[in-house]
Formats: sequence, structure tokens, C-alpha cells
Amino acid sequence: MVMIVQDNLSFIQHHVADSLIVMAYLRATTLIKAHKQSQEAACNLLVAIGLGFTQEVLAVTLEDMKKGYPSHVYMIKTLIRLSSAHVHGMVPLIKPILEVIMPVLMDVTFDYHKSVFAAALGAFSKNILLYMDDVEKRPQTTVTKESFANVMDISYDLLFNKWLEKTESPLNIIIVEALGYCTTLMPKDSLEVELPRLIPGILLLYKFQSEHLVITRSLCQIVATAVNMGSKSLGTQIEDLLNNLHKQFCVPVDYDNRLAAENHNQILGCYTVLAQDHADSIIEFFLRQLETKNPQTRLGALSVLKQLIRAVPSQLERRKVQIVAGLKLVLLDNNNNVKKLIVETIGAMALEGYLDLEGGRIMVEFVMKQYVLCTDSCNQIPLDIDEDQVTHEDLSRICEVMMFTLTVLESMEDVLWPFLLHITLAQYTKGLTMVSPCLTQLAKKKLQAGDEKYFLIYKQRTNFPNPQALLTQLLVIAGCPCEGEGRGAAALRLLQAMSLNIHAAIVQRWEEEIPLLVNNLVETSEKPLPQQEWEERLILLLSKTLETIHDEQWTCQLIDEITQQISISHSYPQQKGFLYKCLGMVLHHSGSTDIKRQIGQMLQSAQHREAVEREGVAVGIGFCSIINFEATFSSLMDYNLNLLKKSRSSLHVDKDQSDLEVDNAQSTLVLCSGYLAINAPPDLLLSQTENHILPLLNDQFSQLGQRLKEESQDLTLTLSLIKSVTLIARAVQCSSRTFPSSFSRKSELLKYMQQLIEAEPTELLQTPIRPLAMNACLYLVQLNPQLNEADQCQLIKSCLRSIFSLVPVDPNQDQNGTPLHPGGRDLYTDSVAALYCLLKQLLLQNLSPEGLQTIYKYVEMWIISSRDYERERAVDMTSKLLTFYWQELDAENIMAPIDLGAVVGQLLPRCVDPLLTIRQRAMDCLYILLKIQACSEGVNPDEQYEQEGILKRIGQQLVSTDTTVLFKGCTELAQLISQHLPRDQLANLLFMLFKGLVDHQPSSSNAAAVTLKAVVKRRGPELEDQLSEILEALHLQMAAITQQEVTLTVLQTFTLLTSQHLPAVVRCLLRFPVGECTSAIWRSVAKKTQLAATSLKQLMQYLNRSVAFSERSHSVTETESPDPLAVICAVYEMVSEPESAEAVNTLYSDLFTALLTHLGSSIYVNVPSDFIPCCELEQSENPSTTAVCRSRELCLSTVKTLRAVLNRAHNEVVVDFIQEKGGWDLMLDPHTHHKGIALLARAMSLFNEHQLVGIVVDLAPVLSTTQVGQKATVAAFFAELLKCTSTSHMLFTNTLVDSLLNGLLDSTLAVRLLCIRGLGNIPIGVPGLMERHASDLLAAMSNILQSKDYHEEEFMTEVTSTLSKILDQLSVNAIGPFCIEIAKGIRSFFEFKSTQVRAAAFTVFGTLAKCGHGHSRTSFMEQIHLNLVSLLLHLNEKSEEQLAPPDSPRPFIWALILSLLEEGKQ
Repeated sequence: MVMIVQDNLSFIQHHVADSLIVMAYLRATTLIKAHKQSQEAACNLLVAIGLGFTQEVLAVTLEDMKKGYPSHVYMIKTLIRLSSAHVHGMVPLIKPILEVIMPVLMDVTFDYHKSVFAAALGAFSKNILLYMDDVEKRPQTTVTKESFANVMDISYDLLFNKWLEKTESPLNIIIVEALGYCTTLMPKDSLEVELPRLIPGILLLYKFQSEHLVITRSLCQIVATAVNMGSKSLGTQIEDLLNNLHKQFCVPVDYDNRLAAENHNQILGCYTVLAQDHADSIIEFFLRQLETKNPQTRLGALSVLKQLIRAVPSQLERRKVQIVAGLKLVLLDNNNNVKKLIVETIGAMALEGYLDLEGGRIMVEFVMKQYVLCTDSCNQIPLDIDEDQVTHEDLSRICEVMMFTLTVLESMEDVLWPFLLHITLAQYTKGLTMVSPCLTQLAKKKLQAGDEKYFLIYKQRTNFPNPQALLTQLLVIAGCPCEGEGRGAAALRLLQAMSLNIHAAIVQRWEEEIPLLVNNLVETSEKPLPQQEWEERLILLLSKTLETIHDEQWTCQLIDEITQQISISHSYPQQKGFLYKCLGMVLHHSGSTDIKRQIGQMLQSAQHREAVEREGVAVGIGFCSIINFEATFSSLMDYNLNLLKKSRSSLHVDKDQSDLEVDNAQSTLVLCSGYLAINAPPDLLLSQTENHILPLLNDQFSQLGQRLKEESQDLTLTLSLIKSVTLIARAVQCSSRTFPSSFSRKSELLKYMQQLIEAEPTELLQTPIRPLAMNACLYLVQLNPQLNEADQCQLIKSCLRSIFSLVPVDPNQDQNGTPLHPGGRDLYTDSVAALYCLLKQLLLQNLSPEGLQTIYKYVEMWIISSRDYERERAVDMTSKLLTFYWQELDAENIMAPIDLGAVVGQLLPRCVDPLLTIRQRAMDCLYILLKIQACSEGVNPDEQYEQEGILKRIGQQLVSTDTTVLFKGCTELAQLISQHLPRDQLANLLFMLFKGLVDHQPSSSNAAAVTLKAVVKRRGPELEDQLSEILEALHLQMAAITQQEVTLTVLQTFTLLTSQHLPAVVRCLLRFPVGECTSAIWRSVAKKTQLAATSLKQLMQYLNRSVAFSERSHSVTETESPDPLAVICAVYEMVSEPESAEAVNTLYSDLFTALLTHLGSSIYVNVPSDFIPCCELEQSENPSTTAVCRSRELCLSTVKTLRAVLNRAHNEVVVDFIQEKGGWDLMLDPHTHHKGIALLARAMSLFNEHQLVGIVVDLAPVLSTTQVGQKATVAAFFAELLKCTSTSHMLFTNTLVDSLLNGLLDSTLAVRLLCIRGLGNIPIGVPGLMERHASDLLAAMSNILQSKDYHEEEFMTEVTSTLSKILDQLSVNAIGPFCIEIAKGIRSFFEFKSTQVRAAAFTVFGTLAKCGHGHSRTSFMEQIHLNLVSLLLHLNEKSEEQLAPPDSPRPFIWALILSLLEEGKQ
């Protein structure tokens, strides 16, 4: 509603306005259940309407008070808000309103109503003042302050005398605020009268009220009114006012509390107002406050003084001297908060010209002093301080800003120049960084303005430094550029600004030189220049300055100033050392004839225990030697003699200390020797070095070994000696460019340095001997003559061992945990850098593959170390050397490293090292190596770019910690290497990868295995020439592998090689000792079906070509044919692998045949034991022990392998059958071997008859060989097969019979016997074949009967028994053609000495009786007649076998009798 009314006020008609006013009035006053929020809205609506209908709203709001009683509070609030919102419309009406209100106010009793009416009076007064101030816009000029004077007088009386309470009350705040405005409109005389009561009354409220802002604001208004009307009674209140206000002002202010901060500012406002008329009283008051020691009181007083100096400068004009003097009292305060305010106050004083007065320079010096003190304190460890406390850093920053502010003020130029320069150089050089821009600016201003005050009149300022002293002091400051936050650059800028004051001739020179030096400092601010290098640049500037001035007198004065500066710099070794260098350079330019005295003073004044002073003296004396070498050297020799005398004459009590002092002094002399060499003329250097300088060092070299043995030695002399050698080597190197020469003592000095390196402990790095000695070697190796290979190798090994084997410790602590010097943390970095530079130089001298290989062969042993830090250092160094090698190579003649494959093979496992840094550096090495290789082969740039892209991608993968990602990256890297490596490097790569298989890091050994597999898979066919060596090395290394994953990958590699070079690999594997590794290889090969089949075939060929151990010719070497035992073991391992089942089934008959025949050749058997003659049996049982053992082992292996083949072919039932019968053991015994074979044949016929066809076909040719054991075994196997009825229906029975018949012709009795036994089994197993083979069988038997082997009883017994079985199964027609021959042949056995043989012979003869009929009767009867006598005679024998009854096994007698009876009947 309020917004609607405001937006449409001009359109609202009177009657609508009246309605709205009534409605709002009722809502604000008469509704019983009205809420505060609703009343506020109604009040605001009345205000909005009142902007256009002011009289109407006033009529409603004042209606009650016109009747004599107070209006509703919201009506009063409406008046308050309306007067503020509509000032110009309401102010002319305020007087009538007050005239209506005032009578009612006398009767108000409630505090709430009082507060509302007090607020109304205050608001009315405030708006009246606003109305009066806006002269241009107020509509009625007749309305003045005096118009309200009487009413405000009454209001004041009511508010102050009646309503204001003497205790704490919220009402007081509102009344005091109203009083502040009301008193402004009161009559002046009334206010003058009331001030003695009013001000104390207001001040009293500070004690009761917690909120002071309103009180202070009203008090400020009352004071301002009193000052403006020129009140005299105010003067009597000044002291009370200042005391009360100052107590509040000194309370620390919380600036986060807005009310407290505003109250603080209001108090300052009071002081400012009071100072307009009472400045003297105020200044005296606050200067007294400065004399107190309370920091808060001083802070308050300083704040007020600063404000007054700025706000009322004219009122304080007469008090300037008093203020400056008063501030001197607080300059010694140690509180930083106080100091800050003092500095700020000084700044205010400078703006108003206070510092021109006496004591003003003291204020400037105070700012300078505080900056210096706070800068020093900032470098200290900060303590816990209050957050409100000003820190040293804050104060330093404030002083810096203030000093710059002072400089830009024109009024301060004469105050600061040259006073600021004088105090800076005399006392506050640490503040030069801050002051230099100020002084430089002042100097430029005065110089540009042509002000004569720029030029320093030294005679008038006796305490001011002369030009030489000024130059010396600023050079010394510039010599330490890192101190004081850029103090060196500041000193140089000031030096340039003061050039005319130093010497007019150097202005142009310095304008060219100094800016370059300053820019150098600015550009290297983050990484400052080395101190020595910076000092050399300043010395060069000094040298050019002296050349430009070219004034002997001026130069001599400079010598005096430098000498004086040295004498007062005893506590500053760094400055003193630099001054010695400057002095030496000045002496060099002075041409002084008294140089020996100057050198003597330098040596005497130096603190030789300080390294920087020793260095400074040595450099300075080196400069002196440039113009007079003889005098300089003579001075050194004299000083050396004095040292020797001092050493000999020292008392025993002080001997240790004296020796130390002498050693330190000797160290200085040693350094001087080096700098004599570095400054010697090139044409005279070699002679001066060998004739003068090195002889001076001979004593030190001779004592070097003794010093190294001392446990607690001072390293000063040793370090000096190293540096001197370095300087000498550098000097000789530089001179040799112009005057080529040979340094005869090079080798000797190198050995000294190497001795120092080797003497350093590897478990601790505490001294800089390592890097410094290596640095000396770096320069020595560059000299002629060149090092021989042995010395170079020893040097490399010593340096590598000294650095790589260092045990890493905390860079800030030693081995015992003791904190090291800050410089110690860089010692290792310096050592590695020195080693790299030395190796780089050695490589540079022979920048070729041979040179690179010479260094690398000593680094490579560290690359495979089990210690992480050693590997990391070695790989990092390799990376750096390869990078350098690549950068230095001639682009048109790039050659790859000689042993590229070995280097790559050694670095590849490091690409997956547990340490990320090693992985990254190893990849960097491979990247460079492959790039060099590609360039040397002239690879297309596009291919190179593609290869580099792959390497970068792999490098990103190898950063990961995920093992899967690492393995993938390693695999890709291996494929890349195998693709791009030259063929002639493959073997070297593989041999090095073999070593990586047993790496101490599992991930690295895995990487080596993966790479090995990848290379063999891709490039294996190219390895034919070195295959044997590769296999032997890999097999030998395999035994040392501990990780299962690596072993598996290596086995897969063997499998790949076997598939690529089957005959060669198999032949090589068979030469390996039988063991776990060899077995694993064969099993791995067996896992690939096709490869397993071809490998088994190859093994069968070897086995079939081999001969039995017992029958080998002594002339046959084992290299011509593989060891049968190795072959058998290989077959066993392969068939033992389950995955070889398919290959075994495919080659089943071949395997069975080969193993069976080989088993026969391995057994010492000629004939079965059950029919071997006793003499032969005894001979067969006594072979050589070695042969028996060998045969036994071979037989066992063969039987085991045969069993494995049967099991793998799923013939377990065959194996079990033989096992139950004891057949496997029978096979191993020469006496029962044929029985075991018979059991095997029987089991095969029973359970595996479908495989017998192929087996028989393969075994049949064996009976035609010359190997007796094989033929006997096959004969026994065939013989048993013929006995088995299960084989009678098979096609191979004819083969069996034919083979056995052929075996009867064998020259070996055992074979013939087993064949005869087998033929005797035909009637049992396959009787159906009798008729088919009758003629062959009978012919063969007839031939045997006609043979002359009668002495072999068992053989003839088997023959006659077999013949009897055959004849029993044959018909008369089949026997007929052979009847006479058999009869004739058997007749000779009738008289055989063996009864068994005679009985068998008679049985056969009796069996022929069936031929006594038919066509053969006549012939057969003829045989009976011929043998009748013999038969009758044998009837009388007592043998049971011949005289048996008819049903006994002796049927032949009865047959004959029956035949004769039959013939008699006819």
C-alpha cells in the first residue's frame, strides 16, 4: 500500500486521502488486537500520504495533544518520520507542532513515552539544522535558528534537567542524542550558562552507559557549538574534557566493532574542534602524556598529535619547536606499535615543515634506524606475538614507505642530502637497500637542477668519507649482493649516482658498466650468481675504473683506504676476503715498488683459519704476481721459512694449536701457488710451474699420505692443495692452446687426486674432497700426454665407487642425526656434477662408440645393483652420458655403440624398476640409443618420428604404478626393441637379458623375461649361428631364477626356439644335464601339440639310431649321437605332461616300438636264462660294474618312460596288469627279461589289441637288425602274441609267423630259440594258420634238425618240443613231403646224451607214425626199419620218460608197435 501511495501520490484526491488517513490512524491506534507489524505499516502509510497532504496528517496526529493529553506513540513516530522524509515541508511547521507538544510533555511519566518524545525532539532539531544548511533549496528564508531558540531552550530544560537520569538507562542515550542537536539551536547566553553543568553531566554518562558513541557524538556537537560561539566557560572545562576523552581514547580499539571504531574517530573530532581555540592547552596536555611510560597512553597521545598536525596546522605553527622537542622523548620506546605511530607522526610533520627545524634530522635518523633494526629482526625466528602487535616486518615496510615519502618532498631535499648518505655509510649500511633509491633520486634531482649542493666538499666535512673511502665502502657492500634484500644492486646504483663525487673521469665508464652488473643481479635474483663469479665481475669493474682514472696518487690513496678498511673488518671475513682481492688488483695497477711489504702485510693480517680470507689473500697475491713474479714468489718463500721456524720453536703445550695455525697459513701459501700459476704469462707458465710453483708444494704432496691416515684431521690444507692443483691444471690447459706443451707431472698429480678420492669413506659424505678432487682430475686429464688405458680405467672405477656407493642420509643431518651446515645439503649434488663432468670430458677425448663403451663397462655393474640408490645413480649417469654423446656426435658420421644389444638388454629391466626415477631415466637412455641406431642406419625420418612417438607413449605408461599398465608398456617396448635392433646385436641383447632374469627386483626380472620372449618370437629364426651358445647360457641361468612367472616365460621362450630350430634345439637340449630345469623345458615343449609331435619324432629318430650301451664301439664319440639316457628322459618328461596326450596318441606305435626295442638293447641278454648254458650264464653275470650300472639306469628310465606312454595313451589297465604280474621287474632282469616282455605282449593283446597292428609292423624289421638284445626282445614279444588266442583274428598274425620264421635264420642262438618258441605257440594261439604255413614251418624245422648245434641240450629240447606240437596239428598230407627229412633229422637225436632230448626225439618220431599210411608208408616203414634196432635198444633204458605207459607222454613206442601189427595183418 505504501508503495502504491508513493507512486500515485499526485493522483490521489482529497476525499481518498482523508479516507486513507483515517483508516491508517485507526489501524495504528484504536484496533485492540493490532500487531506491531500492522502498526508500523499504518505509520509508514501516514508518512507516505503526508508527503502530499501534510496538513491533513498533522491534524490527525496532533488531535489528541490539542485536547491536552499525549497522542499515541505511533502518531509521534509518524511525526518523526514525516519530518525526516519531508524536511522542507515540515521544518516551517515544527515550531507550531512543538508549541502543541510541549504542554503535554510536562505530564509524561513513562520512560517509553519519554523516549519517543525525546527522539522526536532530537529529530526535529536535526532536521531544522539540515534545513538551515540547505540555503539554496529551503522555500522560506524567514525561518531561522533564532525562531526555535525559545522552544529549544524549554526542550533542553525538559531533557537535561528533568528526564536525564543519573543511572544507566536506555532512555539516557536517546536524550543525550537529542541534546546534541537541541543545544545547537539554543540561545547562546543560555548555553553559555549551562555549559559548566552540561559538559560534566555528559561526561558523567560515560561511567553509567556502555554505549559511548552517541554520548561522544553529542559531546562533539556541544563542543563545536561552544567553540563556534566563542564560549569563555568552555576553557574552564578543557582539562576535564581532555582527561575523560583521553582515557577512552587510550583503550585499544576493536576495529571489527563499527561502533567502537566510530567512537574513536569522534573523540579525535572533539580534539580537532577544541584545538581551534585551545591548541596550546591541548599540545601541553599531550606532550605531558608522552612523558608517561604507559604504551597505550603514548599511543593515544601520538595519534592525537598526528591528527592535530594534519588537521589544524595553522593553530600549531607556534608550537612546532615544542612538538619536535617533545617527540624526542619517545624515540627510545621499544614498543613497535609506538614506533609505528612515531613514524607516521614524523611523516605528518614532514608535510608541514617540522623536520626543517632543529632536531628534524634526528627524526629522519629514527626512521632509518628502525628500518635497519626491524630488517635484522625479521631474519630471526619469530616468537608468538599478539595479533594486534605490529611486527618487525610491518614496521620495516612502514619505514621504507615513509623514507620514500620523505624523499619525494621538495622541502626535505636539503634535510636529507647529504645527511642521509652520511648516516647510511657510517652506521646504517644494512639499510642501503631502502635508502639507495632515495639517495639516487636526490642525487639525480640535484645534478639535473645544477645544484652545487650535489658536490660533496670533503674538506668542510671532516667526518665524511673521501672519494676513495666512498668507493671502497660501496664496493664492499656490493660484494655481498644477496644480503639485505638486494643491497648489492642498491650499492651499485648509488655508486653510479655518486660517480662525479668519486672521480669525474669514470662517469662515462660507469654508465656503461654498472647497469650491466645491476641487470645481472636482477635477472639472477631467484638463483643468485656464485659469490666467486660475482666478485670477479666487481674486480673487473675496479680494474677498468683504475685504468680509466690512471692517477697514481689517487690509486695510492685507494690502497690506504682499502688497507684501513681491512683493519676494521676483522669480524667480517667475507668482506675482508673481498678487500684482499681488491687490494691485489689495485697494487697490480699502482706499479708500487714496495710490493713485498704489501704482500707481507696481507699475509700477516689475514685470519688464515677463515676460508674466504685465505682465498682473498691468494687471489690478491696472484694479481700482484702479474707485474712482478719474482718479488711475489720471494715474499711467499720468506713467509714459508718464517712458518717453518715458528713450527719448530713452538712449545709442547701449545703444539697442537700452533700446528693448526701453521697448517692454515700453509694452506694460504698453497692457494697462492695456484693463483701464481693462473696469473702467470702463458709463455713462461710451464717453466715457472715446474721450477718454482710445484717445488713449493712438494712438501705438502709428500705429507699427503700421512694426513690421510689421521682420523681427526683438519681438511683446510688438503682442500687448498686440491684447489691449487686445479688452478695449475687450468692454467696449463689455457696456455697449451697458445703454446702446446707436455706437462710432465700430470700423472703424478692425478695419482694424488685419485688417492684422495679413494680415501673418502663410502658410508658418509661430509667433506667436499670428492667433488673438488674430481674437478681437479677434470682439468688434469685434458693435459698432454694422454692417459693410458689402465690409468684411465682405474680413475673411472675409483670415482664411480666413491659416488655411487655413498649411503644416502637426510640431506640436513649426518649419519648420527646431527644437523649439518646449510651448505652440506648441496654436497652430494656437487659430487655428482663433478663426476659427470669428469666422465663427460673422458668421453669427449674419445667421442666414438669405443670411448662410450670404455666408460659404460664400468657403470653397468652399478645398474644391476640390489641397492636402489646405486641403481638410480648409475642409470641417471648413463642417461646424462648418452645425452651428451648424442649431442656431440657429428650429424654426418653417426655410429651406434659397439655393444648396443648389451646396453639395451641391461637397461630394459630398469624400465619397470620399482623407483619411478629409474624408470624414467632408463626410458631416456633407450630413446637416445634407438635414435642413434636409427640415424646410423639412415632410417627414414618418418619412421624415426613414428618410433619416437611410440617410445613417448610407452614412457607415459611406465610412469604408472599399476602393474597391469607397466606390464603392457614393457611388452610394447620389447616388441619395439625386437623390431629395430640390428641382427648382429641380437645375441648380445639376449645374453644381457639372461642376466636380467635373476635381477634383484621382481618387476625387472619379469621385464627381462618378457623382452626375451618377444625378441625370440620375432627374431628367433635369425639366431641359428649362435643358437647353441644362447641355449646353454639360458639353461645355465634358468637354475638361478627364483620367480615362478619368470621361469614360465623362459620356458615359453625355449618352446619358441624349439619351434623355430627343432633339430638344433633338441640336439642341444639332449646335451644338457638331466635335471629339474631340463625336465621343465621338455614339459613346456610338450604343451604345444604340433611341436610335441615333431619333437617326439626327432627324439625317436635319435633313439632308433642309438645302439645299446654294451655294444657301442669305443671309437664312437658321444658328440656324434645323443646319449640314449638323455633321449629317454626327454621322452619321459614330454609324455608326462598331460597336454601331450594328443601327440602321444598320434605317435603311439612309434613310441612303443622305439622304447621296446631300446629296452632290448639296454638289457645284457643273449638268450633267456632258463636255457642258457651254465658257462654262458656265468659269463653274462659278470660284466663290468660301470656297464651294469649304466645299463641298469638306462633300463629303469626306459621302462618308466614306457609306462608313462601307456598311461598317457589311457592304457592304465595294461600298466596295472603287468604290475600285478610283476612284469616290470622281470623286464629289468636279464635272466627274466623275456618273461616280462611276454607279459607286456599278453596285456597288449588283451586290452589294447587295436594298437598292435602298427606296433607289429614297426617291430617286424627289428628282427633283421644286428642288435641282439633288440631282436631277442621283439622275438619274445611276437612269440607271446602268437600264444594269445585274442590275436588269432588279426591281420598281423601272418607277419608274426613270417618274422619268426626269418628269425630262425639268425646267427644268435637266443633269437633262434625265442623264434622257435614263438612258432611253437602257433598251434595254441592261432591253429588256423598251421596248414597255411605248414610247408614253411616243416622246412624250417627240418633245416634246424639238420644243423650241427647238437651240444645245446636246451635248444634241441625246445626244437623237438615245438616240432612235436606242429606235427600234432598238421595233416598227413601236410607232413608227407617232409616226413622222410624229419625222420632222418630226428634219428641223430636218438643217441643224444640228454635223456630229455632223446625222449623228445622219440616223441617226434612217434608223431610221424601218422604218415605210415598212404603214399608215404613205404618211405616211412623204411625209416622204421632203419631205426628199429636203436628203438629196441632204448626200450631197455631205465628212463621214466622213454618207458612210459600208453597214456604217458611217451607214445612213440606204441605207435611203432601199432604200425607193425597193422602191417602183419595185411
